[in-house]
Amino acid sequence: RAGRAPVAALRRAPGPVLGGEPAVLGREARGERPAAVLGLVERLEDRVGVLGGDGDERHAVVDPDRADDAPGEPRLACDHAHDAARLEAVARPERQHELDLRAARRSLVRLAHATRRPGPLRAHALALEARAASRPTPAERAALAAEAELLRAEAALVEGDEPAGFAALERALALAPDDLPARRLRLEATLARRPAAEHAAALAEFERWAGERPDALAALARTLVVADGDLARAEALARAALARDADLAEAHAVLGFTAGAAGRDDEADRALLRAIELDEHGIDAPALLGTRRLARGDAAEAELLLARAYELDPFRDDVVQALLVLLVRTQRAREAVAIGRRQLELQRAAGRTPDGALVVTFAQSLAAAGRPEAAATLLEELLAGRPPEGEPFDDDAASRADARVVLASIYAATSRAPEARALVERVLATRPDHPQARALRERLR
Repeated sequence: RAGRAPVAALRRAPGPVLGGEPAVLGREARGERPAAVLGLVERLEDRVGVLGGDGDERHAVVDPDRADDAPGEPRLACDHAHDAARLEAVARPERQHELDLRAARRSLVRLAHATRRPGPLRAHALALEARAASRPTPAERAALAAEAELLRAEAALVEGDEPAGFAALERALALAPDDLPARRLRLEATLARRPAAEHAAALAEFERWAGERPDALAALARTLVVADGDLARAEALARAALARDADLAEAHAVLGFTAGAAGRDDEADRALLRAIELDEHGIDAPALLGTRRLARGDAAEAELLLARAYELDPFRDDVVQALLVLLVRTQRAREAVAIGRRQLELQRAAGRTPDGALVVTFAQSLAAAGRPEAAATLLEELLAGRPPEGEPFDDDAASRADARVVLASIYAATSRAPEARALVERVLATRPDHPQARALRERLR
C-alpha cells in the first residue's frame, strides 16, 4: 500500500514554488497547518486583476526574451498563482526552460476558459508571431507560428466561435502536422462541440495518426476518460503507452482513474502517486488521489493533495467541491464558504452555468458556518430553478436528490420537521437506497 507516501512525495516536489519553496506543502513540512487555502484564493485575486476588468490583458504575455529584466518587474499579471513563479527560471537554456514556458501557456488557457476572457491568449499569440520572425531556421519559425495559431484556436473556442476555432486549428496543423497539442485540441473540440455522428471518425483518425507514439496514446486515453468513453479502451491505451515509455505521467494518471473505477484501490493509488512524482504541473493525479484520500477519511493527506491541485488550477469545480467538504469536516466552514462563494461568483461573472453539485456542497458549508437560512434559501432556489441572478443551474437528478436531503436536514434542525419528512420521502420514492435520506428518515421518526 502507498501508506504515507503522498506526504513524502509532495514534500520532495520542486513545485508549485512561490518564493523558493513549495507553497502550501512547505508550511506543512515545517509543522504548520497546511491548509491556508483561503490564502491561495486571496493571492490569486491579487494577481489576476483581469478577472475584475481592472487589469491590462496585454500584461498577460509571457516574453522569455525579457526574463532577466529588473527583478521587481512583474512578468505575468494573470499568473494563476503558480506558473508565473516557475518562470523565474525561464532564462535557463536547458529543457526545463521549455517545460516552464509550456506550463505558463497552459495556465493562460485555463484562465481564459474559466473567465471567458480570451484577450491574454490573443496577446500571447501576437508575441509568439513577433518572435517567430527573428528565429534563424524555417522549422523554428513554423513551430512558433503553429503555437500562435493554437492559442488563437483556444481563444475562438472560449468565445464559442467554433468555425474560427477549427479554422485556426487547421492552420496550426498545416504548419506542424505532427503537433500533438493541436491534434489533441481538435479531437477534444470535435467530441465536445460537433455532432455525435462525427465522433467515431475523429477518434479513429487520431488513433491512426498516434501509431506507436506513447505520448499520443496517453493523450487519447485521457480524452476517452474525460469524454466518458470506453474506460476499458482507455486503460488499454494507457498500458500501451507505458509499455513504450514507463515515465509518462498522463498514462499513469489514466490508470489511476480506471483502476479506481474498477475497485482496484491499491493499483490506483500507486499509479496516481507515480503520476505526481513524474509531473509537478499535473492536476488530475493530485485531484483524484486527494478525493480518494478524503473518501477514506484521511484528512491530512487529502488536504495536501487537494491544496496542490487547487493551487495549480483554482477553477476546477471538482477540486473546489472536494475542498469544501474537507474544510467543513475539519471545522473550517468559514473558509469553505469563502472559497465556494468565490467559485460561484467567478462562474456567474464568466457567464458559466453554476454546477448543481457545487451549489449543494456550498449550501452545506453555509449551514455548517451557522447560516442555515442562507443555505436553505440557496437550495430552495436550486430546486425551483430560480437562482438569484436568473441563470439556470446545471444540475441533474443526483444533485437535486442531494439538495433535497441537505435541505431536509436544515429543516429538521430548524423546527420544520413536517417539511423535512416530505422532502425525505420524495427522495426515497425515486432513490430508495439513498443512504443520507434513509438515515435522516430514521432520525425524524
